[in-house]
Amino acid sequence: SFRIHVIVPNQDTESVLFADDFNDNVINQEQWSYGRHSVTETDGIMQVATTKTDQGGYLRSRLIEIDGQRPITVSRRTQVHYGNEYFAGDFRIKTYADKSFHSSFGVSYANYTYSSSKACPAQGFFVYGNDANITRCQSGADVSDAIDPVWDQWIDEEIVFDPSSGIMKYSIDGEQVAQLDVGSLPAAQSYQLQLQFGAWGWWTGHYQYADDLVVSQAPSPASHQVK
Repeated sequence: SFRIHVIVPNQDTESVLFADDFNDNVINQEQWSYGRHSVTETDGIMQVATTKTDQGGYLRSRLIEIDGQRPITVSRRTQVHYGNEYFAGDFRIKTYADKSFHSSFGVSYANYTYSSSKACPAQGFFVYGNDANITRCQSGADVSDAIDPVWDQWIDEEIVFDPSSGIMKYSIDGEQVAQLDVGSLPAAQSYQLQLQFGAWGWWTGHYQYADDLVVSQAPSPASHQVK
């Protein structure tokens, strides 16, 4: 007798779980909720800005069902602008297990020079885990080193999160610039994630633009059969 290891072709392909090209110039309220001030979909671009003192807008997706074992990719085009030296916006991913909140991680964009007993200056892009706030003196394992920022021009961002290992990788224009362990997902019957981004800071003039946003999941590994 003999044994032949046969690789069965993978019938599963990368699946798109959520997407918005923002081309209809109307915020899809089945996909998104938003608040505070100046959140608009205009000229094919989602625009989240601070137009009223200290009250930046935010945009938040619906809960997106995911497989808790396979890597998730979140990609989008974005442009970030700070209006002054007191800006700290972000692009946040929240995870849920059985629809109960589990973790929060993402990318912070900072041009924040203020320092006090409760605030720390930060300049650059950062990836963070455990809901860390880089302007509130949280640092260490939950925040990466500063990434050279790209202000006022369109960039292609990509976040890849592996729910099994907890590793998050962040790329700008196709180049990985940071990696951080943000924690794996716990045992559960179902898993969800939610996207949120905003422009915050003192006074006005801050904004974050987004376009061509896609959330996708890697295919299942090819199975093996033994004969």
